[in-house]
Amino acid sequence: MSQSPIQREIPLDKGRNAVENELQDYSNFIDGLLTQAEERVKGLPKQAFNWRPLERDTNSLAVIVTHMCGVADFWVYQGLSGEDVGRVRDNEFKAVVEREDELLALTARSKARVRTALEGCPSDSLGEIIKLPGRDPCTRRWAILHTMDELAQHLGHLELTRQLWEAGQSCGSDLALFKSPYSL
Repeated sequence: MSQSPIQREIPLDKGRNAVENELQDYSNFIDGLLTQAEERVKGLPKQAFNWRPLERDTNSLAVIVTHMCGVADFWVYQGLSGEDVGRVRDNEFKAVVEREDELLALTARSKARVRTALEGCPSDSLGEIIKLPGRDPCTRRWAILHTMDELAQHLGHLELTRQLWEAGQSCGSDLALFKSPYSL
């Protein structure tokens, strides 16, 4: 059985209460998911960033990373700090980039925002109800957990999209699915 790539970076601090340690774990976990997203886009040619496995109903690496950052910024940073991040969710699905560093800048900003929000979150406030625009009220803790769930799902999408890109390149096709001997 393989070990999770997301590790507790800091041992439990016996001087902090359990909720403070919980907040640190959330921060480390979200940071780890975004770091893994960065690893999935590193070293690829620029045409890989905007490539989609199918014309419809799939997303490019640029879209997935942009959406992951939108999720983290909205649910954790805006949800906990109250500062409007100006998220327009539909625009995340139109993202186009030219260079790897554009995506890495997005993830770096989101990681910093998440860290700031979680460090500034009072340890006794995780049960407080928040209301984000266009969303049902939820607790601060639920917003954090929802973010972790969403980021983990999208990290899987990112991995599969990269694998399809690489498979297509190895067989000389833009779309490995159509080179398969198996019909869909």
